[in-house]
Amino acid sequence: MRQGELFPMLLDQKQIDNYIWFQKMLAIFKNKKKKFLSSNANFKNTLNIYMDWYDDDGFEYSKLSLLRQIHQVKKSLKKNKETLQRIEDGIEQCDNVVNSYGIFIVSKKLI
Repeated sequence: MRQGELFPMLLDQKQIDNYIWFQKMLAIFKNKKKKFLSSNANFKNTLNIYMDWYDDDGFEYSKLSLLRQIHQVKKSLKKNKETLQRIEDGIEQCDNVVNSYGIFIVSKKLI
């Protein structure tokens, strides 16, 4: 789809392509955010289960092994949180660019 089909005005095609690319990236980042939030909830649930097992005096398996698993889940939660922050930053940057392009496109005079 080229510019004549998208907008009733003449704009630089490269700017339109950039605008569309940033819209696509914004959608990708939002989709990734949903996946990471779900993953984060799963990690927290797993951590709660492991902590309950650790506190259970009747736990029959190795507490040392369980502690390793708890450590790995906490490490994964921390890494997930850092990645989620980068995704949030990406969403914010793409949203700002899309809004800026939107203002630019609307402000162009019709020919």
